[in-house]
Amino acid sequence: MNTGTRPRDPFFSRVPLAVIKLFLFLFFRPAFAFATDRSPAWNIAWLRLRDKKHPSPRQVKGCLLKEISAGDGVACTMITPNRLTHKDRLIFYLHGGAYVCGPNRFHWPMLAELARDTGITVAVVRYGLAPEHPFPGSINDAMTAYRYFQNRYADICLLGDSAGGGLALATALKIKDENLPPPSRLVLLSPWLDITLSNPKIAAVKNDPFLATGALIPISSAYAAGHDPTDPLLSPIHGDFDGLPPTLLLCGTAEILAPDCRELKKKAEAAGVKIFYEEWPDMFHVWMAAPFIPQAAEARKTMARFIEATDLAAAGAAT
Repeated sequence: MNTGTRPRDPFFSRVPLAVIKLFLFLFFRPAFAFATDRSPAWNIAWLRLRDKKHPSPRQVKGCLLKEISAGDGVACTMITPNRLTHKDRLIFYLHGGAYVCGPNRFHWPMLAELARDTGITVAVVRYGLAPEHPFPGSINDAMTAYRYFQNRYADICLLGDSAGGGLALATALKIKDENLPPPSRLVLLSPWLDITLSNPKIAAVKNDPFLATGALIPISSAYAAGHDPTDPLLSPIHGDFDGLPPTLLLCGTAEILAPDCRELKKKAEAAGVKIFYEEWPDMFHVWMAAPFIPQAAEARKTMARFIEATDLAAAGAAT
């Protein structure tokens, strides 16, 4: 596995990539372009229009769906591949959506493909969303679900994208603090690691077609609900990473979260974490869930190999 920047292909799906970026700019970016510091409600309502709480059979072909309760009102959608080859393993998934929305229509096909490719069940944890359920609701729900599943599966992989990536890392920190059996590995996809977005290097990212600090800051304030935004359970970039499991981190150069991803790589390496870091040129926020572009399909294969592997060193060399 490449532990740095991916090589740039001279003409690697340029036209489709441009079309996808235009789509993001037109249909997602308005929630950020018209942001105000005092009124995040419009942004949240716009983002929630894209939610897809329950997938269609077509979106999860080759898999069985089942809704379960993990206790204390925490619902989970179980995506089990028809060819279940690892019955004792689980992919514990925390969806993105800035802590205020999600999952959306692009999440489900990605998760179903991951279940089929690995032969492992995916549990989509329906944690509470802000502003109705602000912090610490999300981390409490994630921990409730983790305790439920740890008694039922021998091997759990934590997976999250965007805000769910930040929540997955925060959950790993909380699991460690509570001395619970740790996950076997951690997969972070374009994670939102610092809700303050205070890294000065963010300003240098000029080509993000999706995200903008102007909207994320008021949304993060609604989520934090008066708590210290530097709390590692809110902004896990400030956590103690000693003892965390092997971690795969994928981010793109065309997203404002990339500077914090680079910072996490440095801190994790300093703490002795085995981290496999890949930074993809020109890729936008959570591109691995996008249809039609080969870079997304390649990233999903990278995720599957890392998750399924029994020898992570060999998995790293193969991707």
